[in-house]
Formats: sequence, structure tokens, C-alpha cells
Amino acid sequence: MFGNFNNQLDDLLQRVGQKLQISKSQRDLAENRYLSVSTWLSKDETYFNGKDILIYPHP
Repeated sequence: MFGNFNNQLDDLLQRVGQKLQISKSQRDLAENRYLSVSTWLSKDETYFNGKDILIYPHP
């Protein structure tokens, strides 16, 4: 009984993970936007003067 339940749960989680997976173009767009925010914050001399701002999406 538990083996069947675990198989069903594994299958469900795998299908959910596949639905949540983003495409290469979506990932590239996200990375570009994170870089844009990082660049914008780096230009703020009041709060971030002399600081390296690194913002990146998680793999």
C-alpha cells in the first residue's frame, strides 16, 4: 500500500516540477532583469556608494 502511495506521490511531484520549469527564454529574461536591478542600485550613490551589488536568480 505505501509503495503505491509513494509512487503516486513521486509521480505527482515530478509532474508539478515539470509544470513549474521555466523555458530558456524566460530564464534569460529573468537574468537580464536581475542584472538591470543590480545596475540600477549600483548607481545610487546615497545608499550604495562604493558597494558591489550582486543580484542573481537561483539556478
